[in-house]
Amino acid sequence: MNVFELRERLVGDYADYTRSFIAVRDERIRELVESELESGLLWPDPIIQLNPAFEPGEWIDEPRRAPALLGMSVSCAARQATPMIVC
Repeated sequence: MNVFELRERLVGDYADYTRSFIAVRDERIRELVESELESGLLWPDPIIQLNPAFEPGEWIDEPRRAPALLGMSVSCAARQATPMIVC
């Protein structure tokens, strides 16, 4: 699953959850509330942006000598396809 599919699933689940608490009796107000929810009032479009201050650094196995990473194996810190186990 890619990040955009994940977002759509999360938004859908959150929308269902949110709507489960809303019970508006007045038809005009209910239509307004539904219209606002459908337009994305509570879940705006995602923002994709670049960090202009980003500077490439060392690879994960290079800073292993750094005090903050002492004793940590590369396999614990590297991104893995399977869920990471805390070492």
